[in-house]
Amino acid sequence: MILHHEFIRQAKSLGDKLAIIDRTTERRVTYSKALIASLILAKRFKRINDGFIGIMIPTSAGSMLATLGVVMAGKVPVMINYSTGAAENSE
Repeated sequence: MILHHEFIRQAKSLGDKLAIIDRTTERRVTYSKALIASLILAKRFKRINDGFIGIMIPTSAGSMLATLGVVMAGKVPVMINYSTGAAENSE
């Protein structure tokens, strides 16, 4: 089974149970909200004609949901080190 398929199955099963605690913002995200957010992102990512999508955001719920959305869109997530800055990452 592919990772995002299992996430969808679990999210449908667990619904309003807690899925993510984002320590950077103290935000709590349920499985239902995580599923909705990742599907919305996947729909947007599908519009991108490249097979690789760079993700440059700090480790957070948003980072996890963006990565899941990229995978759901059938693309490859490319994690870019947020802490090193844009100039160093472009080399």
